[in-house]
Amino acid sequence: MIIYVPTIQSTGTWFVMDLINAHSDVIYMNSWQEKDETKMPSHDSRKRALINVHFGVSNTYWDNQVYHRDEEIKAQYMNTADHVVIPVRDPLRALLTCHTRNFDMIDITHIVNGFVTLADWYYRIDLPNIFIFPVDLPVLWSVVPSHGGGGLKSRYELIRELFDYLELSYEPYMMYYAQEWPKRNTMEHQEVSRRCSNYYYSRNIPLLIKELDSCYEGGGWEYLQSKTSILRPFLESVGYTDLLWWA
Repeated sequence: MIIYVPTIQSTGTWFVMDLINAHSDVIYMNSWQEKDETKMPSHDSRKRALINVHFGVSNTYWDNQVYHRDEEIKAQYMNTADHVVIPVRDPLRALLTCHTRNFDMIDITHIVNGFVTLADWYYRIDLPNIFIFPVDLPVLWSVVPSHGGGGLKSRYELIRELFDYLELSYEPYMMYYAQEWPKRNTMEHQEVSRRCSNYYYSRNIPLLIKELDSCYEGGGWEYLQSKTSILRPFLESVGYTDLLWWA
């Protein structure tokens, strides 16, 4: 059986991949094309193969051997996997994170394009049953369920729901993830990262606009806001509210 994790860059890919891969019944495969058939779990095995690829990526920068076209991913992968898990984040946070990791890049609008593709898939295409994992919402949630929590899931509940969907048993390491929510793939320009985090959490829109427009051709903030009518309904459906860039 196959667990497929198609992701938009800087949305928590490796957090989710590590969380799933830590399970004793999961085997990580490097990529769909390069998978070794001899290592793939048999149909009667309880083991799951875990495979990831990015989508929504600009062909002007990335190598298509690694970052595949959206239609290829939908046709070749989405309808073949037994389970599909897609992590999501506030697109603004994803843009800022990508900026802090790739300080010399000037076109990272593929992140916004990736969310547009995902929203389109979610509403207009007959997808297999998928699990959307909102990586940054749990920052505001409790570690474990609390009485009278107003309907908000805890981190632990979200993790248990994920593994119930994957038909994988509970293992003790999951509580560590719920407690620590460990950061992953944080190779960032530290000064830029601190500055962007401060702007984001203090809701300083003028400085966020200045930061994004300094690194994205055509104006990153304006481009993100231009997709509000497409992205907001999808993001609200998975629990996001009052995002800074909603026009």
